Amino acid sequence: MQQQEDRWHALAADRALQVAGVGPEQGLSLHQARRRLDEVGYNELAAARGPSALQQFVSQFNDLIVWILLGAALVSGPFLGEWTDAIAIVIIVLLNGILGFVQEYRAGKALEALRELTAPTAEVLRDGRLHEIPAREIVPGDIIVIEPGDLIPADGRLISAHNLSVDQAVFTGEAAPVRKEAEAAVAADASLEHRSSNQAALAKAGK
Repeated sequence: MQQQEDRWHALAADRALQVAGVGPEQGLSLHQARRRLDEVGYNELAAARGPSALQQFVSQFNDLIVWILLGAALVSGPFLGEWTDAIAIVIIVLLNGILGFVQEYRAGKALEALRELTAPTAEVLRDGRLHEIPAREIVPGDIIVIEPGDLIPADGRLISAHNLSVDQAVFTGEAAPVRKEAEAAVAADASLEHRSSNQAALAKAGK
């Protein structure tokens, strides 16, 4: 598969189907789906174990600028007698470390929240019939059917859509739902908010 063909949003719908090796009326066969699941694994965010809260806090002070400031505080206090300046520097370093820790901690919690937003099940077309499967078992090439109000269970290239809009604020921060078009011409280097032929995982479909 060429690099251009990895950018599904830039492909015409029929070309995307051809590259994925799937027919729009039949979908994947059950055998193909099982084989692809074995090859690529589950459709889910990896849950890597991160550092502890204490490790995150200590890491905020592992910086050259921080050590320079602490060195300046040490010189200002015991050696020059400028205790006011020394205390001020230490307070600034501590506040900066606390702020950095809070931001990093919140970012980790936000990632955990994203995992909880994923759709538990999805409706896919396999062997010409609709099947409801766990969303984590979706594989590349699956034809996914979405209805108004559904959480999008996986990133995908739209091949058919009627009056579709998607709430993708979790990715782009856009307040209003974004209109999606199956036949939209999108540049290969388009940013996420401009990929009008793509549906994004964790987004919500609507009319």
